[in-house]
Parts: sequence; structure tokens; C-alpha cells
Amino acid sequence: MKSLKRHFHFLLLVFLVFGMPQVLHAQYKALFEPDVPPLIEISMSGKQMAAYHQKISDIYHDRDMFITDKYKDWFKIYIKHPDGVGMFAAKAKVVGEWKDHIVLGKNTSRASIKISLKKGNIGGITSFRLLLPQTRNGMAEVFWSTLMEKLGYPTLYTRRVQVSVNGLKYAAIFQEVPEKEFLERFAIRESPIIDSDDRQRRYDRLYLQKQGDTKGKDPRNYRGKINNKGFLKNTVSNSITMKGIHAFLEEFSLIQAENAKFFDAINHTYGNHGLIWHNLKYIFDPIYNRLIPVYWDGNISLRSPKSLCNREKN
Repeated sequence: MKSLKRHFHFLLLVFLVFGMPQVLHAQYKALFEPDVPPLIEISMSGKQMAAYHQKISDIYHDRDMFITDKYKDWFKIYIKHPDGVGMFAAKAKVVGEWKDHIVLGKNTSRASIKISLKKGNIGGITSFRLLLPQTRNGMAEVFWSTLMEKLGYPTLYTRRVQVSVNGLKYAAIFQEVPEKEFLERFAIRESPIIDSDDRQRRYDRLYLQKQGDTKGKDPRNYRGKINNKGFLKNTVSNSITMKGIHAFLEEFSLIQAENAKFFDAINHTYGNHGLIWHNLKYIFDPIYNRLIPVYWDGNISLRSPKSLCNREKN
């Protein structure tokens, strides 16, 4: 009965959102949809490929429960230009906290990676993640990102893609990393994007694990940091960022009430993972002195219809 009620609420939600497009719970609308190709082709040298596979093997066999920072160094890659002519020079690194972000196999090893282009862009995006689908409950993250954007919240562009690494093809979730281009797409002037600095939390978790406490609670070490470091250009931007971090740490007192109330309510039911303190992400608006919630990484717990998940161009 509980499951039936949960799915009824979900279907009602879909009807209200997609059946009534004029209703927005926040005021932000993307000016355009990034033209991200369905295939991301990556190449690297044979030596680099061997090192990448060895890194994945080392992570898999490491006794630590988590993927520690020693495995997250940058390495060089090249990405084929979307028009098929030329290559983008880029750098990449393994991302993710848990080991579901890697797959170990004979000549099929792969990992969730973050990519930063040195020049150029893909659909107006210069930095993005290619996440293994199992880390985001398959296509659920794509559907929920589309839903939150439909509701008027700034949302990281997310879609399903095929990835080819030196010819090895696999499915992945493309998700942009919030930078200046992300704000511009939602017509938001350049502002700091604030989230938690949870390095101490991860160190504490590793310490507890080594002490034999694998079920201990997360130590709550609240610290804030800027996500888009390119914003830091002078004393004015530094001052704005410090105000944003202060707002982030002060019980989130500057969050716009109506937007935050609905944002929290809908994500509490289906994507509570994104509301955990170390997963929260906000844009700080220095003009109105408020925090704007950004949806990402809700770990959506509901399997949504495939037709709603597939994000294709009209």
C-alpha cells in the first residue's frame, strides 16, 4: 500500500509538471540546451591507457572502502571534436567516493571521470563528468535533472551518452561541472557557487574505518568552499565569496523561502541524498543577498519511465 501511494504521488507530480508547463516553482529558465553529442570519443597514449587501467585495479584492490585522493591525479587525454574534425586537448581524473565508480575487467576496465578541456567546449560546456550509470541509479538522474530544470531551478545539464576510450565503448551519464557557462545559460550574472568542503569528513571516515568502525556516523565538519574558482579575480569577488560561504554556514538563512521549501519537499521524497549537508550546492546572489538551490546528485530512488528519461533534441 505504501509503495502504491508513493507511485501515485509520483505520477501526479509528473502530470502537474509536464502537463502544466506554465507553472514554475522557481524563476530560472535555461536560455538554450547544450548541443552535447551522443558519443564522446576519448583517446590517450598506450602508456597512459595502461596506467589508467592499473589505477582502476589498484582502487579495486585497495583495502579502503572509499576512493582516496591518491588515485585522483590528473592525466592527459584528447577528445574528438563534435564535428569530427580535430581533437580537444584535455585532462581527466577519476571521481567519486565509493567504489561503484569503477568497473574492473579484462580490457574493459572503466571509471567515472571528470574532464576539463584546455581549449574549446562541447555544447558550451568546458568541464564535465562522465559517470558510470550505476552510480546514479541508471537513467533516474537524467529524468530528475530534467524535471528540476522544468520546475525552474538551475540544474547541471545531464544526459545519457556513449563513451569510447581508445575504442572501448560503454554507456555513461554526462553531467556538466558548474562553471561560468552554467550561470550564463540560466541568465545569472557571474556569482560564486558554494558547496561544502568535506575533505575533513572523508579523512575522518577513513580514520574511523581503520579503527574498525565501518558503521559510524559521518562526522559533521561544516566548511564551505567556492565551486567555480574562476570567479575569484579581485578583492570584490573575494568579499562576495566570503559572504556566500558565511550564508551557507549560517543555517542557510538566506535561502529564498518559497523556492527552498518546495525544493526541499520534492527532493526529500525522491532524492534525499542531494539534501545531505555535504551534497548541498547553492548559487549566492550578491544583489538580493540570497542563496539559490542547485539540483545535483539526488541518488533518485524511483525508476522512472524510459520515455521520460531519454533526453533527445526536438
